[in-house]
Amino acid sequence: MLNLKNTVPRKKMSVVSTRAYFFIIPGIFLFFLTCLYMICSRNKDVREIKIVVNYPLVNEKGELKNLPDTVPILYYKNFILCQLPYQYLFTRNGILKGERKNYRLFFYKQGDLYGTLYDSITTDIKNSGTRCLVDSIMRRNVYKTDFTTIADSLQLYSSEKNNISILEKYIYTTRIVEDSFDSIFLFYDKRLNWVDYSWSRRLDSSKGMKLYKIKIFFNTKASDLYKLTMPKREFSYEILSCKKEPSLSIVSFVKKLSKNYNVSSH
Repeated sequence: MLNLKNTVPRKKMSVVSTRAYFFIIPGIFLFFLTCLYMICSRNKDVREIKIVVNYPLVNEKGELKNLPDTVPILYYKNFILCQLPYQYLFTRNGILKGERKNYRLFFYKQGDLYGTLYDSITTDIKNSGTRCLVDSIMRRNVYKTDFTTIADSLQLYSSEKNNISILEKYIYTTRIVEDSFDSIFLFYDKRLNWVDYSWSRRLDSSKGMKLYKIKIFFNTKASDLYKLTMPKREFSYEILSCKKEPSLSIVSFVKKLSKNYNVSSH
């Protein structure tokens, strides 16, 4: 015999499940669109680059050691925050127990002569900070080397270009001193024109592109000055555009600084 009591609830459950899916699926889609909008909105206002350098050092035995370093720079609207690395050493009774890389933070508005240096991201921004010249801080801490005149004294021997990038290779025709480099490569890219940081504003302007990478090469050679054979070396300076989102804590900090800037006396 057919049990009607058992069939009725099943129909009701089917109707309830259908209605649940009717509301859940659009809800998930709406949540996805909201997250996508938030990510796109954040990317629109916040960008990050890294200044990456490499210094090859040679010891008394002629052994080569590369010393890389990186300085992150955050752009928020027309405000700039540089994260300046330094080594914090842990000692006990004069003995080194460990070390850690920390960051001081230098904040300024694009075009300003002065900015403010903070000790850490947890600093009370209203009651601390040291006023500093932007140019002075950048030259001492962010490898602000000017390559404007370096190409003038060299001979261009190769050039590769397209609509968005240029690679120029230069060599020395006459060696001035013993430890002069042998060749230098200059890389330009139009996609980085938004970056305020510059290795040479004159070269940026002349090419209509950002000079974003410099490679300086030294060939292997005997050195009378250092009394050893200097190995092949490569110095490099590069502006890297970061694809990964900066941390929420650093984004929150620069936004807080920008709000305080607007109400303070600059």
